[in-house]
Amino acid sequence: MRQYTHKEFVKICIANGFHLNRTSGDHSIYVNKEGRHISIPMKLECVIARRLIKENNLETNIKKLKKLKRMNEPDGASTDARNPDLSNQLPITEVTVAVSQTLSTTAVVKMEGEYDESDLRRAVREQIFLPSDCANAQGAKEAWVEDDFEVIEE
Repeated sequence: MRQYTHKEFVKICIANGFHLNRTSGDHSIYVNKEGRHISIPMKLECVIARRLIKENNLETNIKKLKKLKRMNEPDGASTDARNPDLSNQLPITEVTVAVSQTLSTTAVVKMEGEYDESDLRRAVREQIFLPSDCANAQGAKEAWVEDDFEVIEE
């Protein structure tokens, strides 16, 4: 039987569905979804490798495993809607949500003579480019509703 290095044996374990759980002393502990664990010593001997392969029914042909299941694909990627390979397979659901955002800034506004609060609000709207103006200027099809507009003189 072929002699495996620690690094090669770890690749075999990962390809067979195991992931690193912890390291204890000079052993790496790998666990699969069913809770089965494999303890791999840093100095892996041929006899130990053979026993671990046999006890855990590990497939040593990584190329074969890659064809059977995508080894580089993280757990859950085969059903995750963000996976581009599945964009045609999963149904698209439109969800209506309410988006609320509060923004504030300090700005300098030029005022002539005496003014009241309504004059100050009008000056701010005329002289300051507001985020809601930006959203509408971009041709956003969403209807942004301004919940509250407040001007506080400092």
